[in-house]
Amino acid sequence: MEIIIKNTLLLLAILLTGLAAGLFYAWEVSVIPGTRQIADRHYLETMQSINRAILNPGFFVIFFGSLLLLIILAYLQWQS
Repeated sequence: MEIIIKNTLLLLAILLTGLAAGLFYAWEVSVIPGTRQIADRHYLETMQSINRAILNPGFFVIFFGSLLLLIILAYLQWQS
């Protein structure tokens, strides 16, 4: 039973970490090049708006869920 739980947690950690990596990659290749083309004032307003909008449950699950699962899995691995 323990191995099933560890494997399930590992799968979830891989999934959430991959989603976070995909989000950051998509951000780097799509949003950042677009914001380089606007004036500083508009850039600041845009980034502040994006930073407020991204603070939602979906982002928190991906960002903090992967971190939490990786810490749990590291502890479980250290124990065995």
